[in-house]
Amino acid sequence: MNKVYSTPKVKKQRSFLKYGLSVILMLLVLFVTLYFLLKDASLEEIKRSLLLADLRWVAAGFALMFLHQFCVAEILRQMLIQVVGVDPPYLTCLNTAFIGFYFNNITPSATGGQPMEMYYLYRCKVDVAGSSIIFMVMTMLYNFALLIYGIFMYFWQHTLVSSSLFGLKYVLIFSIVMNLGLLLICFGLTFFPHGFRKACLGTLQFFLRHRLIRSNHVLQRVERFFEQYSKSASQLWHNPALLLRLSALSFLQLAALHLVPFCAGRALGADASIFVPSIALQAVLTLAASGFPTPGAVGLTESGFVAMFSSVIPADKVMPAMILTRVINLYAFLLLSGFVTMLAFMTAGSQHSHMRRVRSAADPVVLPEANISEIHNKKDKKIPADKQKNQKQNE
Repeated sequence: MNKVYSTPKVKKQRSFLKYGLSVILMLLVLFVTLYFLLKDASLEEIKRSLLLADLRWVAAGFALMFLHQFCVAEILRQMLIQVVGVDPPYLTCLNTAFIGFYFNNITPSATGGQPMEMYYLYRCKVDVAGSSIIFMVMTMLYNFALLIYGIFMYFWQHTLVSSSLFGLKYVLIFSIVMNLGLLLICFGLTFFPHGFRKACLGTLQFFLRHRLIRSNHVLQRVERFFEQYSKSASQLWHNPALLLRLSALSFLQLAALHLVPFCAGRALGADASIFVPSIALQAVLTLAASGFPTPGAVGLTESGFVAMFSSVIPADKVMPAMILTRVINLYAFLLLSGFVTMLAFMTAGSQHSHMRRVRSAADPVVLPEANISEIHNKKDKKIPADKQKNQKQNE
């Protein structure tokens, strides 16, 4: 019986098909959601409100989204320097942030972002073991900030939030449990990698014994991966100041995202008093939507926004505010991220030449053997023969 192997061309075609289907799913869910939300609304009134929006506040909303991306890029840059020992061009980190934004929002449950970010960094000659621990930590920090923001705002603005949730409270509970579980898993894989290594190697050895895997090279490659993975993880254990800086950047990243509805509301003429309520509602909505499986959390986010923000934005402005918010924090940035992603992969090879190797704080300085011999030869030339003899006897 002939075996059929997948060629790289076939795999690429399957990837394009998978991502294409995800985009179609997102557009379909968006169409259905907008149909039910807009069927009783005045389209002319919504259009007039959007055309009269204050462009200064719209620009402020886009500036916040760029700040969101800059925070992601800076987290990645600091991790590459401290954990992997590579000082990348800032453009490489920014490209990676946009790649993650694009693929996270066109794949269900944001599952496509990190694999594509790791693949891009691999194209830039960053080893997979190092980038694995980086994105594990980034996921951990993001989920920690997401939970803190959402839970804190829920209790701080309890009356407002609880009265605005309606049926979303069950989705919120599910998302809290899911994100808390993911946070604990990432924490264990980051700070206790030996247990993870033992489980994976034990599974592979079981497969080898039962001839489910026939090559020992797989086991050797996995062992090499975990050796580098553990080394990268150890950089974090000895650098708590780095974790504090990264946590602060993660909180700033989410703060920028949560402020977008305030800018959209102000652009449409809402009062400045919605500042705290809009942040609280968006923090809880973001946490609830994080467990929704559609690409970009489309559907739940739009309907949830209309339901929750009706308590702080006038009824005739809540629909335009939802559309403007989603254009700023998703759809416009999705188009921009897609364009940046295309350029990033086209120039990935040239980015490698700008990578600069740096010595991590935990790594000793190791000189090549040739350089060491040259140093000893120079010392031997400068020291008289009788002193060299005495020195060797003392050694």
